[in-house]
Amino acid sequence: MKYLFLVIGVLIISSLSALGQWSINEEATNIPNKYNCVSVKMVGDDVHVGSVCYPHVDSIDFEMYSYGASNNLWETSHTVSQTSSYMYMRNLKFLNNSTGFATLTQIKGYGGSGTRHTIIKTTDGGITWSKKFQTPTFISGFAGVHGLDFFDNNHGIAVGIMPLNDDLFGDDPSARIWTTQDGGENWAKVTLPTSMDYKGIFGIDILNDTTAFVIMRDVDVNIPHSAKKFYVYKTSDRGQTWSQLYADLFPLEYAPTTVAYNLEVPDIDFTSENNGWIIFNTSLLQSYIYKTTDGGTSWTEVDHPIKESNGLQDIDFQEVHFINDDEGFIVGGNHCTDQGCFRGSSLIYTSNGGLDWDVIRYEPNGPSLIAMDYDPLSKIGYAVGGTISSTNGAIFKFENPSLNLEEVNNEIDEFIVYPNPSSGTVVMVANSTKNAFLRVIQLDGKLVKEKVIIGGEAQVDLESGVYFFQYGTQTKKVIIN
Repeated sequence: MKYLFLVIGVLIISSLSALGQWSINEEATNIPNKYNCVSVKMVGDDVHVGSVCYPHVDSIDFEMYSYGASNNLWETSHTVSQTSSYMYMRNLKFLNNSTGFATLTQIKGYGGSGTRHTIIKTTDGGITWSKKFQTPTFISGFAGVHGLDFFDNNHGIAVGIMPLNDDLFGDDPSARIWTTQDGGENWAKVTLPTSMDYKGIFGIDILNDTTAFVIMRDVDVNIPHSAKKFYVYKTSDRGQTWSQLYADLFPLEYAPTTVAYNLEVPDIDFTSENNGWIIFNTSLLQSYIYKTTDGGTSWTEVDHPIKESNGLQDIDFQEVHFINDDEGFIVGGNHCTDQGCFRGSSLIYTSNGGLDWDVIRYEPNGPSLIAMDYDPLSKIGYAVGGTISSTNGAIFKFENPSLNLEEVNNEIDEFIVYPNPSSGTVVMVANSTKNAFLRVIQLDGKLVKEKVIIGGEAQVDLESGVYFFQYGTQTKKVIIN
């Protein structure tokens, strides 16, 4: 028992403050021309940002930027010449401080007369990159690699859309998945079930070393807008076989019937075998958050503040990022209506599984935010994007330093947990209504849940096992049968 409490005492604990205490500021940078930014990944003290170029010329330089906490400078870490009018660097993924991956999307001509997609790899922290995979030259405009992630250091997966028969400009777009088993050096196409034909994959999330989920939608132009659906699929063998968990029609109350291609499902995020999130938008006045608590077989809509009924203009959600079952962020930007497109930004946070949301940033006419990342150890995050101008990127740093709940924790000297033992759900009640951290720790000292308890009472759902609840100055043993 003494060993356990020693482990608890020396754990490096990540913590987020209660709602309403966030700060967000645009970073001063030395980025040349401030190209728009479309991806960000934090790795230790370094922050890598992928950018997009719109020079509208035949030969461009693509640049990626990297930030190191030691020098507080944004610096170019990769430049490559291409023949294109647009170039995007997305899906940044680092396995460690040295080894990382990204996807490049090269768009030919103003308006996008075709795209070419490349997976690149770095082994020196982003200083140099090498090409590991490339699609055929300038395939149909909406096709390509839309997601990339790794199960472990060797096994990775990339997902997207390609013409069904790999024709350069086929009119039969379908889901495509590639996998690697040698650390990203080689990529092989996976044979997919026919149920994935005429659908596109737009987001992927890896839960553990074998399990992943993807979010898809119909992309067949012959399907009427009112019949288009979104789908959730799951793999348990690193992407080799897939099963459909869910399919449903897009909500149509705000969607324009004449703009079918603006049904977007940009991201999916699972925090456990049971709990997951998806975000999507229907082009006009509404973005959606859906949540599952049964592993993806059923989904329910989650209310959020960025909507017209709250007096706010809708801003398309772009990325969902949850730290655990309770705490997460959603970033939004680049909203289009049937009158045209404008830039705007939103960043919202929940500490109680989506019951309440704190608006960290909302600016309908400011820089669009496209991607974000957050480090729970340092309690610092970055959100990146840009404005409608082709040479005005944006990098925002956000954190929640103003409320020290550790001091509040020290004032709480008693709480109860019931029922104990339990079949899976327990209620915790403290002797104080002040907001403070509850930490749930396994027998081996692993932190499995951390949440801000608002008002001194909360319900906690756990799988079977023995846990220790640490709240204030007290620790209690809880048994889940």
